[in-house]
Amino acid sequence: MPLFKTNPEAYKPRLVSIGPFHRYANHLKPMEAHKLLYLKDFLDRSESEPTICLEEYVGAMTKLENKARQCYSENIQLKTKDEFAKMMLIDGCFILELILKTNYPDEHRRPDDPIMKATWMSTVIKCDLILLENQLPLDVLRHLYQLFTQNSKSKYGVLDTLISNFFQDLVAHPQINHISENQFRHFPIVQKFFLPANKVEEEAEEPSIPKKTEASTSVLEEADDVEAKLEKYSQAKHLLHFVRELLLPSPPKKTEASTQRSWAWLDGVMRWVWRVQPRDPKRNPDEDTFVCIHCATELGEANVNFKKEDPEKTHLLNMTFKNKELKIPTIKIQDGTESLLRNLIAFEQYCDHEDRPITSYASFMDDLINSTKDVALLEENGIIENLLGEPKDVTKLFNALLKEVTIGKDDFSSVRRALVDHYKNPWHKSIASLKHNYFNTPWAFIACFAALLLFLLTVVQTICSILSLK
Repeated sequence: MPLFKTNPEAYKPRLVSIGPFHRYANHLKPMEAHKLLYLKDFLDRSESEPTICLEEYVGAMTKLENKARQCYSENIQLKTKDEFAKMMLIDGCFILELILKTNYPDEHRRPDDPIMKATWMSTVIKCDLILLENQLPLDVLRHLYQLFTQNSKSKYGVLDTLISNFFQDLVAHPQINHISENQFRHFPIVQKFFLPANKVEEEAEEPSIPKKTEASTSVLEEADDVEAKLEKYSQAKHLLHFVRELLLPSPPKKTEASTQRSWAWLDGVMRWVWRVQPRDPKRNPDEDTFVCIHCATELGEANVNFKKEDPEKTHLLNMTFKNKELKIPTIKIQDGTESLLRNLIAFEQYCDHEDRPITSYASFMDDLINSTKDVALLEENGIIENLLGEPKDVTKLFNALLKEVTIGKDDFSSVRRALVDHYKNPWHKSIASLKHNYFNTPWAFIACFAALLLFLLTVVQTICSILSLK
């Protein structure tokens, strides 16, 4: 894609190759030996009896090969016939073992493991795992994990939870809580993959109807919430797609979704009766018109107050503007942030889908940030946590993200229009002009204050002169 040319290094792995596209890169070959060590560590963890042998994993990957090949847009040609299945096994087990070592650092720890000993190394590898051209189908990881646990409830927990925790330092999001034994029966998806078959059948044959108490209602509500998240993450195609889902809003609860469907059905009936054309309730007639907003400092001069949203209680895209207050979740800008955003944007471009929320977010932040003053203002209000160093680096990052990118539908059109309407207000516009032209520096403020004081003294002197003549 053309956007790869804007910053090629942001799309290339630095330490580890996953999948076929960078498999033969010379600078990634040293990591192949560590992959084999991690494969051995993963096989040594086996929870099942009898232990699953290497040949069974190879057989499973061979059966999955044709389906996995279809996940790639290009025809994959490797050096040998069985190399694709071998690649899936080694790369998949490497990822799973790395995730398990990160979630359970005290287990199966080898003193000579450089990946876990050097924080920088594990961080770089984590960034490599979310590159668009460095992916393995997530079905491969799920298949390996199911084989590893033998479809039984693992002591390590649900794979989606492990992946979510693995990426928590790169993505600020509410974690999926660890699923307890009492909650397990309420999750059909979890039952299918993580409970023994005989236990599921027992649950189906002898259903128990517990008394409805406040505690059981709370558990059921939490179960619905976790199940919705698990179902959402189960649609992810690969780890980059999974991370994108972590950043997006959680799906509505079943009760809310069913209520919306009921109203939609009633709306359709009424419109059929009155022969009215159907409407799309999500569509704003002006949403296709892109509106540019002023930068953060200019909005601040127009009495727009910036306030951070807690990223642990919301999602990255939850921006609101109400009562002169623009709320934006905090984003941590660090070494892997540009690569993450660029690959998420590339994924949305590649999917050719109308909804491109990460692209819309990058566009919104690009409009807000025109200079280092804008970065400083957003830092001061806790919206940006800059770990790169200089504000100019953050400015450069956001101003270069959208080159060769098609934005499409804007997810923040309502917020943009509210900000534009606020800025166009004559009173706010006058205040902004006054601040920008006369109070933009301390010296300008002092000069204006001195001029005002001189004017007042002149008026007082004139009045005193008139009174003395009388």
